[in-house]
Amino acid sequence: MLECFFLNDFMEQGAHMENHDKGPSRFQIVDVEGKYDFLKPPPLRENVIVHYLQPGFGNEKFHRFMLLRVIDGLRYIFTLWENPGENYYGINFKTEEYEYAITHLSQGGRKKLTDTLSAFLDSVRSRADVSVDGIEFLPADTNFSSHEVDTCINAILALPKNPFSREEIKEQYKGRDIFELYKTFARKNFPIKKDEFRNALRSRRRFFQRMISKDLPELELDDKFSDRYRFKKK
Repeated sequence: MLECFFLNDFMEQGAHMENHDKGPSRFQIVDVEGKYDFLKPPPLRENVIVHYLQPGFGNEKFHRFMLLRVIDGLRYIFTLWENPGENYYGINFKTEEYEYAITHLSQGGRKKLTDTLSAFLDSVRSRADVSVDGIEFLPADTNFSSHEVDTCINAILALPKNPFSREEIKEQYKGRDIFELYKTFARKNFPIKKDEFRNALRSRRRFFQRMISKDLPELELDDKFSDRYRFKKK
């Protein structure tokens, strides 16, 4: 679980967006140094983009940006990273509470998510040392929702062999691990609604296409990767 605390006084000063009344237009970016990678990211502070260089092959290093933002009470973590040997950046997001589970946001939450993605990309693209010619959205195609995670936790708590409290389960297990925990105690798989997963896959592509056309009109879907969410400069 990511620890969230102040990196330094400068981070706290930067934890304010440039436009408060109209929603986020750009976030402060803080450069950090240390031995960080995708398995061991730096500590995050809400509404501040943390940038570090991730080691690659030999002496190569690649840009990686992370942002924490609360949306509908969930702590969303956005990540943008440079792909070695490619002229595009990958981007994804998850929640600290449910990992990559499908979440059901309110109308205001969906707008905040879209605005955050747009401001996140705009902030990174404003840096002189970064050239983002293409974007590939990589939402994890999980087959479960946050509601099913909560329902599975309730089912685990009702099992006679379960030794954990709700708080212990949420602290120690994330995403798919919760379903594996249920399987360990119940000796069977927890039922998951496949229709919801298929509907989510269809809606994700539409969501990213709408966001790109509205907030990043200079990009278009790359036909060479029609089965993916990759966009390139027109």
